[in-house]
Amino acid sequence: MPHANGPLPVGDFVTGAIASITRLIRDKDLKPGDRLPAEAALSEQLQVSRTVIREALRSLAALRLVDLGAGKRPTVAQLDHASVALMIEHGVSTDQIDIQQIHDVRRTIEARTAALAALRRTEAEALLILGHAQAMERAFGDPGGDHGA
Repeated sequence: MPHANGPLPVGDFVTGAIASITRLIRDKDLKPGDRLPAEAALSEQLQVSRTVIREALRSLAALRLVDLGAGKRPTVAQLDHASVALMIEHGVSTDQIDIQQIHDVRRTIEARTAALAALRRTEAEALLILGHAQAMERAFGDPGGDHGA
């Protein structure tokens, strides 16, 4: 891939491969434990060298997004909350992340969690939630009433 000032540095290819591999995981709806295409197939698909693919996979493994095993195809990793917490803690302590950004992330996570809960709820859970909502509505209409119901 030509670059305005000559060939792209290898790091740019690796960054592109990382983005492409993570996009592949999302687009194919791969889950933890699912296997990614073999290194050679990724190299051909992304039109980069196997060295670039290996470096991209090592970077993704360091981020705990994929698991690598000698002689095995890479698999999607189970997210590790400790690595996410470490990254956020580092960002806050080095003034790279502020409270507003944390609030924005939290709001995004909560909205997605609520949407997934709504999609995966059982009929019994829906009825229970509806009952609580109706109780709240009644209590809101009667500010002096018993709110323990």
